[in-house]
Amino acid sequence: MSFGTVVGAFCVVCVAASVALVYAVHDYHRRHPAAGGPEVQSLFVSGALTFFGFFSAFMIVTTWSEYSQGLSAVSVEGSSLVAVYRLSRDLPDPLNRRMRALCIEYAEAMVKEEWPAMRRGESSPTAWQTVAEMWRILPTTPSEGLSDLPVHEQILVQFIDMTKLRGQRLVQARSNLPAILHAVLALSALIVIGAIIGLDMRDVRSHAIKVGVMALLVSLALATVWALDQPYSRGITIPPSSFELALRIMKGR
Repeated sequence: MSFGTVVGAFCVVCVAASVALVYAVHDYHRRHPAAGGPEVQSLFVSGALTFFGFFSAFMIVTTWSEYSQGLSAVSVEGSSLVAVYRLSRDLPDPLNRRMRALCIEYAEAMVKEEWPAMRRGESSPTAWQTVAEMWRILPTTPSEGLSDLPVHEQILVQFIDMTKLRGQRLVQARSNLPAILHAVLALSALIVIGAIIGLDMRDVRSHAIKVGVMALLVSLALATVWALDQPYSRGITIPPSSFELALRIMKGR
């Protein structure tokens, strides 16, 4: 089932349940008018809406910031890999051919193994082996070989940046917002919808429409936070497009 289908079903269920509750409690309000008057009810609803609005905005901004940073980091990681590949052409034989082959192996491991593995909170063993082989080749070349070339330092800088970004990505793939934040967001959403449903309004149809619209907005806010919270495993995911582009560049397609 696609992410859009899940979000759509979630929103429909939230709206339908909220509207059904409006009709269910409307007769109760006719028989038992709410104490405190409409001013007190409106004040409570306004307070609940204000809290939910600020808190949901904070959650969305936080998750979107993490998503944007992850997207940018993946792009830079792919660019660093291409830089290592291109700089390796200036290395002596057979080291240049080996380094370029390892760059292609790394990109293929990202697309075929690492991205599917990150959905399970894991990583690619092939990528670890490839990185280890690159580390073995670069620092241990004899001084009369690679270390005497100006390109040596440039390759190391790009390679270190690439491995650092991969480490950050793997950490992000295994982490998400604390559960307490999700719990507070969900509880505040229930309070908001419950408060609006509990309003003593004479026109049941107008009441149902207002509650339905608010339920739709609240459910979309919840779905947005949930979708952005784990950008490598669910919802709005970060694609391996930078590595797919790197493969096309390195293979000359």
